[in-house]
Amino acid sequence: MDRLSPLTIDHKLQSRQKLVRRRRSDKMIKTYVTIERRNADGVLLEKRKQESRSWLRHFFDLWYPLLSNTSLSDIHSVDNVSHIIAVGYNSGVLGVGSPAGACDTAVPINGVFYNADHGMFLSGGSFGIVVGTDDTPVTPQDNALVAKVAHGETSGQLLHGGTELYGMTFVDPDGSFNIRRYFTNVSGAEIDIAECGINSPANDGQWGQSRNGGIYCICRDVVSPAVAVADGEILSVVYTVAITV
Repeated sequence: MDRLSPLTIDHKLQSRQKLVRRRRSDKMIKTYVTIERRNADGVLLEKRKQESRSWLRHFFDLWYPLLSNTSLSDIHSVDNVSHIIAVGYNSGVLGVGSPAGACDTAVPINGVFYNADHGMFLSGGSFGIVVGTDDTPVTPQDNALVAKVAHGETSGQLLHGGTELYGMTFVDPDGSFNIRRYFTNVSGAEIDIAECGINSPANDGQWGQSRNGGIYCICRDVVSPAVAVADGEILSVVYTVAITV
């Protein structure tokens, strides 16, 4: 019977260890950003896909109270105002689905909207997926996109569709879902998109003053090179959150 030499055995052991490490590295949550640019007829002109590595500090700031049932203070919203995130006062934490840009939506306390003092009315264009024009490198402490593009039809603005979540699937061992928003340029000029991200609302922890709650940037990615969206063109941004178990 042939016997394997110690060198051959060691080589096979190293190969097996590399395979195990590779499989372990795949067992994690990953996020991808897909950006498509289309003309007014829906014809695809450009498509990009990149791995998102830019979940921010505020993602944890909003998630932690839900898991720990404790509050966090001095959490800065996109307008750089300090807030308290108290889980007992928040049903809007990590809510990223949003209506179209000009539509208002209500973010209540504990699932109930009592009156104007016990909830927030937010413009659909202020949260969900957002885009901007600045390519400043991402830092974990970013509070907002550097130069967010506003909803609208005038110079430098884009019409914001609603932010939708769809495609929840789990086929062993992989699961994923998508977050998508469409933007339409009717501003009359080209707009260069160099950043994208996700904003999420959360009520403040002050009863009776909860409409002072904020919008928090939980994810920001630089798009390089920038995507030039001409007048009349449509931009779609899709975040795909995927896991292998």
